[in-house]
Amino acid sequence: MPDNDLRALFPLLEAVIEGQKRSANQLAAFATRYDFIESSYDRLARQINRLQEGQIEIVAELRKHDAEFQRLYGESQRLSSRLDAMLQRLDEMDTRIDRLSDDIRSLRVELVGQYNEILNAVQAGTLNKVEIADLTERVEQLERQFAARFGSS
Repeated sequence: MPDNDLRALFPLLEAVIEGQKRSANQLAAFATRYDFIESSYDRLARQINRLQEGQIEIVAELRKHDAEFQRLYGESQRLSSRLDAMLQRLDEMDTRIDRLSDDIRSLRVELVGQYNEILNAVQAGTLNKVEIADLTERVEQLERQFAARFGSS
C-alpha cells in the first residue's frame, strides 16, 4: 500500500477511534441510567417497609378488639404466613439483585477498561504504522543518495 494511502487512512482511523470513545461514553451514560433504576428500586423497598409497618399497626388494632380478634386470628395468621413468605422471597430477590448489581458494576468497569485498552492499542498501532512508513521512506531516500554517491564512482 503506498505511503499516501496510509496517510489518507490515518484520519479515517482517528475518526473511528473517536467514534469508539463516544460509544464508551454512551456506556457510561447507560451506567448512570442504571443507577437511577437502582435508586427507584430502593424507593420501592422503603415503600414495602412502610407496608410492613402498616401490617404491624393492623395487628395491634386487632388486639384491641378481643371479640373480633378471636374470629380474625386464624385469618391473620394465614395472611401473616403468606406475607412472611412473600417478604422472604422479596428478601431473596433483593439479595440476588444486589449480587447481580455488584456483578454488573464490576463487569461495566472491566468492560470500559478493556475497551479503552483496545482503543489505545489500535491508536498506538496506527501511529506506529505511519511512523514505519515515514522511516521506510527515509531509508529508501538514504539508499538512493548512497547509490548516487557511491554507485557512480
